[in-house]
Amino acid sequence: MLDYTVTGMKVFISYGALADQVTALRLQALAAVNGLTVFVPPAYTRQEVPTLLDPDVAQKLSASEVVLGVVGSGLSEACRQELNAGLDQRKHMIVMSDPTYVPLLRPAFCIKPSGCRSFQPRPIGTQHGGTFEVN
Repeated sequence: MLDYTVTGMKVFISYGALADQVTALRLQALAAVNGLTVFVPPAYTRQEVPTLLDPDVAQKLSASEVVLGVVGSGLSEACRQELNAGLDQRKHMIVMSDPTYVPLLRPAFCIKPSGCRSFQPRPIGTQHGGTFEVN
């Protein structure tokens, strides 16, 4: 039987909106039980529109090996900055997104595997206000 246990890996979970924090915390608990070190940014980082990443959040993101994005209820400015920092630092990244927010993520992430060979990621766009909205 194969053992898929990964111990010691550091994972940063970025979440899009406050409602997505519940999912992020559940994933953190599951990962910790399996030996991973996981950081989920505190809720206060989602309450205001930040101009810069929180220093503690930036440090934890830099120390991580993998960035997992959870974008189910919105794409906050803090999440956008975290995902772009992960791209800038060339982290291994996976983003789980509600289909509503895929158009906002498409410039940065290859959504369709068959078209990823020549894919060049671009930063996720900026916005005004607290959360991106898609009509």
